[in-house]
Amino acid sequence: MFIIAQIPFVDFRLLSKEEFTDCIFPNTFPKKMSKSTYYRYFGEEKNRYMPNQLPLSERQFFDAHKILHIDYYGFKGDASYHPTLLFSRLYEDAQFFHFDIGIRETFKNTINRNDFHQFIKAFLLSPLFRFNAKYDQSGKNYNFLELTEQIRQIYLYATKSKKADKPNDYIHDIILGYPALFITYDKNEKHSFGKAKEVKLGNGIKVRYDTIPLKHSFIDVWFIGKDGLPKYNQDLRNLRIYLSKLHAYKESSRILLEYLKYNGSGTLDMDKVVTFFNYILSHMEKETYYGYHNADFWQLVFGIDHVYNKISWDEYKRQMNAQIREVIAMSQKNNHITITNSHVTGPIITDSEKITLYGPGQDPLEANIREFDAAFSELLNRSQLTNDQMELLNSQVAAFKEYVNNGSPKKEFASTLFNTIKSTFQYVIKNADGIQKLVLAGESILQRLQ
Repeated sequence: MFIIAQIPFVDFRLLSKEEFTDCIFPNTFPKKMSKSTYYRYFGEEKNRYMPNQLPLSERQFFDAHKILHIDYYGFKGDASYHPTLLFSRLYEDAQFFHFDIGIRETFKNTINRNDFHQFIKAFLLSPLFRFNAKYDQSGKNYNFLELTEQIRQIYLYATKSKKADKPNDYIHDIILGYPALFITYDKNEKHSFGKAKEVKLGNGIKVRYDTIPLKHSFIDVWFIGKDGLPKYNQDLRNLRIYLSKLHAYKESSRILLEYLKYNGSGTLDMDKVVTFFNYILSHMEKETYYGYHNADFWQLVFGIDHVYNKISWDEYKRQMNAQIREVIAMSQKNNHITITNSHVTGPIITDSEKITLYGPGQDPLEANIREFDAAFSELLNRSQLTNDQMELLNSQVAAFKEYVNNGSPKKEFASTLFNTIKSTFQYVIKNADGIQKLVLAGESILQRLQ
C-alpha cells in the first residue's frame, strides 16, 4: 500500500494589499538555471521524475525529506503496519500550497483490512511523525492532525526574513484546508471501502472517494486500485497528480470564498483574488485535465462533500464569477471622461485621471469590439451548447467587454479575463477555426490597452 497524505493551505499575505518587508515567499524566488533554489527547512527545489511529461507549473517541488522522519512503532491500530517514508515535499502554486508526504508499506504480505475507515483513523491519530532536531529538539512524535499545524509553523518560520528585526506573527494569514489521503492499494490486498463512491475509468484503475469526519475536521480519502499495473504506469501517475491538484484547487476555493463571506474584501487586493479564481476556473473548466474528465470527478467530489459543506461545484463557480464581476464593476468607478462626436472649444477643466477625445467614427476600440462580437455570435450559432454552457460563456464575455469598454482598463487584468474565455471555449466548443477568429479579435482589443 502506498499513501500520499496532503496538507493544503492558502497564504493570504500573497493576496493582501499590504507589502511585506519582513517576509520571503517561494513563488517570488528568482529562478537561476545554473543554481537550484533552497528554501529554509523545506529544502532544495528539484524536478519531479520525468518532468517533461507534466505541465510547466507541475514540474518542481521543494524537497523536505531531511526534516521529517517516520516511526512505525507509533502506530496504534489493531493490526500491524510498518510504513516507510518515501518523500516529503512542498508544492507552491500561485497563492496556495500543499505539503505532500509519500509513505509505502514495508512488508508485501497479503493484508486483510475489513474496515479501511478504521485503519485510516488509526493512521491519522497515531504518533508516527518526528522532525529533525534542527527544527524540533523536543524529540516528540506527532500524529498527522498535529503534523498539519507543525507544517504551518515551519512555513511561517521559513517565510520570515532574516533581515527583519522584529517580524510579525502571521499565523492567522495561513489558513489550512482539510487534509487528503490518496491510497494506492495492491491487487493482493483485500479491503472493504464502506460507502466510498466509485468512478468508472476503464483503464485498469479503480477509483473510489469518500470523506471521513475526524475530530471536528474532515479528511478526503481517495482509494486507488491498480489491478496489476506496473508501479510507474503513466496513467496511474497522472491520476495521482490530477487528484492531488483537484483537492488543492477545491480547498483553496473553499478557503478563499469562506474568507470573503465572513471577513469581506477590505484587506485583500481583489485583482489578485480575481487572478486566483480565474486560474482555478481555467483548469477546472477544461474537458480533461491530465487525461481525466473533470466533470466526472467534480460531480463525485461535490456530491459527497455537499453533506458537510452544503455547497455544490456549480455554486462555487457562481460565487467566483460573481466576485469577478463585482471587481470589474468597481474598477469602472473612476474619474474618466470620454467625449465622442462632439466639437470642443476652449479649455477642459477636470480632476479626471484620463480624458479621451474622439471625433466621428474615430474610436478604433469600438471596431475591434464589433469584430469580437461578430466572431462570438458566429461561434455560438454554429455550436450546440447547453443552457449552463451558454450562461457561462455569455457571462464571461459580458464581463470582459464591460471591463474594456469603461473606465481605464489595464491590459494585464483584461488579459486574465480573456484567457478564461479562451479556456472555456476550448472546453465546450470543437471549432478550432472559429475559436482562432475569436482569439485574434480579442487580442486586437488587448493591443489597444495599456
